[in-house]
Amino acid sequence: MIQMRIMAIATVCVLVFGAVVWSVDADELFEEIKELATRRVKKSGRDIKDFRADMTKMLYARIAKAKEYRRRFPAGVHLADVIADQAQASYYFISFERDKRDEWRKKAFDLAVKVIKMAPGTEANAEARMLLMQFYKDGKDDKKVIEHGEILVKQFKNHFDVGPRLVSRALYALWQLYEREGKKEKADAHLQTLAKMFPDTLHGRRAVGILAMRKLKGTAIELRFKTTSGRIIDITDYKGKVLVILFWSSISKVGGRTVASLQRTERLLGARGLEVIAVSLDVKKNDMELFIDKHAMRWPLHFDGKGWKNGIAVRFGVTRVPLTIIVDRKGIVRETGLTGRKMTAAIRRLVDE
Repeated sequence: MIQMRIMAIATVCVLVFGAVVWSVDADELFEEIKELATRRVKKSGRDIKDFRADMTKMLYARIAKAKEYRRRFPAGVHLADVIADQAQASYYFISFERDKRDEWRKKAFDLAVKVIKMAPGTEANAEARMLLMQFYKDGKDDKKVIEHGEILVKQFKNHFDVGPRLVSRALYALWQLYEREGKKEKADAHLQTLAKMFPDTLHGRRAVGILAMRKLKGTAIELRFKTTSGRIIDITDYKGKVLVILFWSSISKVGGRTVASLQRTERLLGARGLEVIAVSLDVKKNDMELFIDKHAMRWPLHFDGKGWKNGIAVRFGVTRVPLTIIVDRKGIVRETGLTGRKMTAAIRRLVDE
């Protein structure tokens, strides 16, 4: 009897401690996966080949750890999260291993679908659904993007973490799509929800800015500042002129094209009353000056080194660059947010009035 009791106790101990060891191992492995997923590989100032090699090494490590977890703990509590991360890492490989992009695309897609089916209502489900939105966006399947986006918003908009992190992105994507399709009511509803619920996120700040910028149209704005050369600019001095206020930053990849387009338009229409003033959202003065020299910018310029917290940009709701505010000869804001051909067409129309 005593021997049987000892054996029974030993068996229980093995089972109990076995379960404990299993759990600890699973949690530790999951933490390793999370650490790899949040690790950032420095790109700035590095040779692109070295950067791609480091990124590839890190992504393979993520996938290897995910496969290990799935093999060792097929019923682990973090299984859905692990598969969702494997899907994300596989998706990144579409860019880093172009010769295998179709293979990686299929793997990532299948894993994301698997997570959605196996873990409804979880953070992993939200991550997978956001990944599918990106897949369908890449394939220009707007209907599917909207389908998954609306589900994501409905299920997770009140989630303390998924809401700010993923739902804000989904709302912004939905606003863009509905806007493009001409469904103004739906577009505006999503934009307002985004601005109200997630004002402190990147996309929420953009929504707040867009709504603020819309309110400028049809109004006479006040603007007075000192330029980098010490000149005082007062917008009231530009009455009788068509004025373009350009917000820009040297970090913008398309900023140079907008500057060049505006310079060409100014050469054509400057004699007929077109004027331009600029506001830099750079932080480093040297970056700003290099950009000015490269693009031969000679417009009156405001710079305070505060980046996105630039006083004028904050007041007018500027959340992206390049961006323009176009004021007519009476001092009324007529267009906001235009660049490229739309900007040029609007300027021509106002000059002709």
